[in-house]
Amino acid sequence: MTFNIPLPGHKDAIKNGCTCSALENHNGKGTGVGYESGNLEYIIDSKCPLHGIIKPLSDADVSH
Repeated sequence: MTFNIPLPGHKDAIKNGCTCSALENHNGKGTGVGYESGNLEYIIDSKCPLHGIIKPLSDADVSH
């Protein structure tokens, strides 16, 4: 199963309820750390409904 969640701070993520900083995450492009290596870093709001602390999915949340 694949989930397509927009990156933290990206406009599409914000439209879907993301509360991670668009400014600090350069609108989904990352903080600027790791650009050369390709290992981008993001600042995540722990209460963000898209990127924050993950709760386990129940069977009701998963379509079979």
